[in-house]
Amino acid sequence: MTASTNQSELNKISNEIIRNSLVNFVKKHLKSDDVEICIECGSKKGDNFQGEIFRVLYKEANNNANENDSSLILKIAAKGGCKNKHDLFVHEINMYEKVLSYFNEFQLSKGVDPEINGFNEYPECYFSTQDNMSESVFLEDLRRRGFEMFNHRKESITFDHVSLFMKALGKFHAISFALKDQQTEKFKHFTSFIPEQFWVNVQHDIRDVFLSFMDRLTSVLEDEQRFDLLEKFKNATGEDSIAFLTGLLSMASKNPCAVITHGDATINNTMFSKDNHGKPNEIQIFDWQCSRFSSPVLDLVIYLFCSATKELRDQHYDEFLKIYHNSLSDLLKRLGSDPEKLFPYEELLNQLKQFGKYVVFVAVIFIQIMFADEDSIPNVSDEQSDKLTDDFFQISDESKPAYRKHVLDLFIDLDRLGYL
Repeated sequence: MTASTNQSELNKISNEIIRNSLVNFVKKHLKSDDVEICIECGSKKGDNFQGEIFRVLYKEANNNANENDSSLILKIAAKGGCKNKHDLFVHEINMYEKVLSYFNEFQLSKGVDPEINGFNEYPECYFSTQDNMSESVFLEDLRRRGFEMFNHRKESITFDHVSLFMKALGKFHAISFALKDQQTEKFKHFTSFIPEQFWVNVQHDIRDVFLSFMDRLTSVLEDEQRFDLLEKFKNATGEDSIAFLTGLLSMASKNPCAVITHGDATINNTMFSKDNHGKPNEIQIFDWQCSRFSSPVLDLVIYLFCSATKELRDQHYDEFLKIYHNSLSDLLKRLGSDPEKLFPYEELLNQLKQFGKYVVFVAVIFIQIMFADEDSIPNVSDEQSDKLTDDFFQISDESKPAYRKHVLDLFIDLDRLGYL
């Protein structure tokens, strides 16, 4: 069977440019014109909102040695989606093909092997298409190496999950600090590839819906009669919370310690492998569409307050910060720069107090997605999915207690730590 006669599978990809690119990639990779391709859904509903994800399995035709010899993950911008969704895909392509690629080269030039003791915790990018309204990314299938998505509905996040992320994040940020210190103009060039995308869309296209979601989040404080916390937050953000957010992001991008951040650092954008005892032992970070030039603590607070639980923060918060900073400092030294000069621990604590409340704005969307009833989650294959309404992400009655606890815990800890 040739790829051209394998049409029923290929038709699952509606875009002809991407479909043809996939066939050509598979033929080139297998060095054969006679190939079999199987395409299946690559994510569950709620994992991704900017496009479609497929898992592509392929092999030489009539090769019975292994049912599926190779595979990849194919991410495609939502058909008919708004321009912002397509811009986010170009943004991610730039991260993989320009920024992360050079990060790898830079580490090697400093005698650091990314695979042994550097930053390498992300999937390989094989290929991309950037034609207008035909954006796609061909990525390594991490399941081949034993990595799995975390399922928050079936398992609990542990100290090991969080510490693995803190170590990887520290190394990722360290490269920015070293580049900014040693190759300033080169680093500035890279930041031009990743302008703010996500919050621009919120400010201009879904402002009213976002504010409705914000009211839904803060109503938890009212219902729990924690008017003290609500008042502190509103006093900090003022009457126009979107304007406050815009100002906060502007300050974070102009901060002397600003780096290239992931931008959407939640557990939904990580995969873990486990040892023989079921303990997480490796991590991979993906989905770089929201990367931005900003304070490094924005990534930290997103993960520590949206993904980690209050119980973990109560027991290990300071330890998590030390794990992150030690990882950053260790790689930064090996790259030839001084962490005490560029980002001392005291400055990390200062920036957490300055920018910590940013996580509330992320929680408005992420925590509601995490606990949303599946029927209220938009289908990204629907051409109308970019028309967000406040009917989306409704919390089911079964999930409301857990949702309310997560929100209340977030505000209690922000207050306790002096971030509100």
